[in-house]
Amino acid sequence: MTKILLLIFFCVSAPNIYAQFVNAGTDRSSIDWNKIETLHYIVIYPENYESQAIDYAMKLEKAYKYVNYSLGFEPKKFTYVLRTHSAVANGMTAVAPNKVELWTKPYQDSYGQAWDEQLILHEGRHVVQFTSMYRGASKLPIWLTGQMGYSFPVGLYIPNWFMEGDAVVTETALSDFGRGRQASFEKEMRAYFLQKGNPGYDKMILGSYRDFIPDHYATGYQIVAANRVFRDPDIFKTKLDKIARYPWYIWPFSRRSNGLKDTRKFKYYKFAADTLMELWKAQDQLVKADQPEIIYTSKDYSGLEYITEEGSDLYAYQSNLSRVPQIVKIDTSGFVVPVLSLGYSNGKYFDVKDHKLLYTLEMPNARWEQESQQAVYVYDMQKFKNKRLTHYNSYYSPVFNPVKDQIVAVEMNDLNGCNLVILNPQNGSIIKRLKNDNNGYIITPQWTPDGKSLVYIKITDGGKILCRNDFKEEKILFGPDNMDFKHPYVTGEYVFFSGDWSGIENIYQIPLIGGEPVRITNSRFGAISPTFIDGDLVYLDYTWKGNEVVKQNDNQMLNQNLTEVPNYAPNLYRNLTEMELGKVDFKEKDSTEYSISRYNKFAHQFNFHSWIPGAAYQLGGQAYLPGVSLLSQSMLNDATMSVGVNFAATNKDEKYFFNYIYRGFLPVIHFNTYYGAWNQNILVIDETGYGYNVSTDINALRFEGKVEFPFVFRHLSEYITLSPFIYGSYASDRYTFQNTGSIEFDRGQGTRTFYGIGLYHSWLKQNAYRNLKTNWGYEITAILQKFDRHYKMSGSEDSQIYSGAEVSFYLPGFEVNHSLQLNLTFLHLSKDQPYGMVFTQPLSMPIGWSTLTNSGYGKDNYRIGFEYLFTLANADAEIFWLAYLKRLNVGVWADLGQFKFSRGEYEYNALGGTMYIDMNLFRYPIEWKVGAKVGYSFSHQDYVIEGIFNFGF
Repeated sequence: MTKILLLIFFCVSAPNIYAQFVNAGTDRSSIDWNKIETLHYIVIYPENYESQAIDYAMKLEKAYKYVNYSLGFEPKKFTYVLRTHSAVANGMTAVAPNKVELWTKPYQDSYGQAWDEQLILHEGRHVVQFTSMYRGASKLPIWLTGQMGYSFPVGLYIPNWFMEGDAVVTETALSDFGRGRQASFEKEMRAYFLQKGNPGYDKMILGSYRDFIPDHYATGYQIVAANRVFRDPDIFKTKLDKIARYPWYIWPFSRRSNGLKDTRKFKYYKFAADTLMELWKAQDQLVKADQPEIIYTSKDYSGLEYITEEGSDLYAYQSNLSRVPQIVKIDTSGFVVPVLSLGYSNGKYFDVKDHKLLYTLEMPNARWEQESQQAVYVYDMQKFKNKRLTHYNSYYSPVFNPVKDQIVAVEMNDLNGCNLVILNPQNGSIIKRLKNDNNGYIITPQWTPDGKSLVYIKITDGGKILCRNDFKEEKILFGPDNMDFKHPYVTGEYVFFSGDWSGIENIYQIPLIGGEPVRITNSRFGAISPTFIDGDLVYLDYTWKGNEVVKQNDNQMLNQNLTEVPNYAPNLYRNLTEMELGKVDFKEKDSTEYSISRYNKFAHQFNFHSWIPGAAYQLGGQAYLPGVSLLSQSMLNDATMSVGVNFAATNKDEKYFFNYIYRGFLPVIHFNTYYGAWNQNILVIDETGYGYNVSTDINALRFEGKVEFPFVFRHLSEYITLSPFIYGSYASDRYTFQNTGSIEFDRGQGTRTFYGIGLYHSWLKQNAYRNLKTNWGYEITAILQKFDRHYKMSGSEDSQIYSGAEVSFYLPGFEVNHSLQLNLTFLHLSKDQPYGMVFTQPLSMPIGWSTLTNSGYGKDNYRIGFEYLFTLANADAEIFWLAYLKRLNVGVWADLGQFKFSRGEYEYNALGGTMYIDMNLFRYPIEWKVGAKVGYSFSHQDYVIEGIFNFGF
């Protein structure tokens, strides 16, 4: 019974958390596409990206047998789509339809491996994980539902910590790089365990609003790696095979395997946590860390990630739980002042000079979701003015020249060309573009104090190198090395930077003329982002509450040669490499000639990937049981479609449906068609006024259309949406009456039409992690539509004009993450509530109005409502394996309304409270909100109860 209930639960709630029915957006319509077909892959790419796409295809084939090896399964042909016009660095594996989307520009925190190779190893492993379900009894849901059938065994049984942890193991074990080799990837979990203790499975895997918890990539890697190294190399290979072949088992991921006593999923975690805790304790005793002087520490998670200085002041990039990413100023006493709220999707590397802040923001294209640029901005902190400098290509890590009126930045174009450019700080024009012979990816450049040369890190085939460039030639100061190092800072005759040769990030120095690095700090958990103030070294030092700002003077520096630096870390990657087929040699040349052809996106609009034999699923998420539906989504995300039959007793005019959305034009086109036929008794009045119940055959046909122009703009941490639209619908109902003996009736026909225009506009500040709602901004919805109804049978006609607007204001509360929402609604109808379906009616009713009065809208309707919400407690409480309670939220609300009907005027007022819990059920990553709004209507002298029950990932 438990298995059946869970299966129903996940079928209803869309279990696949990875990419089920996800549409990541479209590229500009003018782009022409080609495709490369290899033995195991299809690569779709913009036409001008051909040489790079060939490299992707070649490397995909090279990695094929390696990423498959330790799971013992070879996938069938899979499609990869290369997104080249976005400043985002990411990858996504989807199963419905089967494809991988790769965003090809790298990011400034990359480890020492080419970005395409990172993506190929990591996402390639996800392909194997998903498609390995196509065996045994798990073939059944795939046969029954198409590609979405992969999501059932994966979403129902396999935890996301395994999916991502196993992929990180793969990227690490199959190369000389990978996140599993980075000390920064381990430090968050290690610091929490050693300073705070083991938080337990639920909190570590499902997260917390109270404390910062490492994500499932970092946690999953440690769980997967520890179990494979210390228990059984094939423990998860066997597990996936059992899940695929015997999915009817209760909790198949937790069943015994390979003779091991207990392999429940939380026991995987417990074994890894206990094992690693002992290794980390031993490492901690051997390290004997420094105790630097603390300049700034935080009572909560600090979220500091990078610092720089101007004079005696520090400036830091901060991204914590309560606020969106921002630049803050920290004075010598440790006092923190916010400078500028940047929001998410920005570059965290910035610079300050003469009270001007230099930084970058991702600027999305107003219409095309897959197109964006990383733009350079200058913010005058005295005049509070912001200025955008660049408008073409993407730029990263800008830095002011300390003695000249110049800026250096890393430039990336859509063909992955990477260069250092010198910019004019007044208008952003390029003064000089430096030559980059091997097109290695350049990271975080810095000027030398005299402003005559640059120091930076570059990623090459052999790993990272530290370089100096005097505008005539590039000189390698150190490397290549496959250990991770970052954050160069130049002062005097030395370059200071962070490196993890000791298994812990520490600060190192190297002469500006080159040589071997020397370690100068001995941090317990990790030291990064060095800078100097008044001759003292200042840097970020990690604790379980995030980075502290600390300093030490020359007398405290360790001065340890690199060859003498001990490494006491567990270094599980060394064992993992031995369990695999070997490391992929991406440098080896491949003479294979691949098939290249034009990819016509119009010819590939219809890509039927899934079908649902038990439900009618319409675009927009409407689902009816029982039914049958067929689903399509193009590989470029520009066209989606659902077609099916609804057998449900309700919505009879939607028995057959066809829904289609095309996003490849400037406007987004929606088209829906519905047809239904059924028999029912209808009361018909004859000429004498006598009524008859007549058996009637009814045929209903409906067409709907909508054209919208969605535009999105960005301003720092706020997003502005403007989406005007026009829409319309036509419905025709035909009635055929059966013979009623002595009385005969003619056929009847009725039509329903409506059409209108509307506008949605919002200006919303991005949400911080702890926010219940955004704490600044507004949303406006305005509509005007006309509704007509005519029935020949009764000669009745009806016409209705419907106009209105609703504004929601989001305001800060008394505390940082409190939320205040104010709603104002006006609605005018030419008559009382119209009969029939209204295509677009997003304006909201007061809480409890419909329940208490059983009334809809009158001719004129007004509403004022507000709600104040805050978190009462962050519980982090486990109820066995049934539920994990994360936080309890409460609030107060009030609603006032005035409704004018033809039959009279009504006043409505109500006051009440809100309470709901954020929780996870059955240790799955779906977060539910369960609670209620309870109040009292003084106008109706009755109680109001409205349930809260929804979920999200």
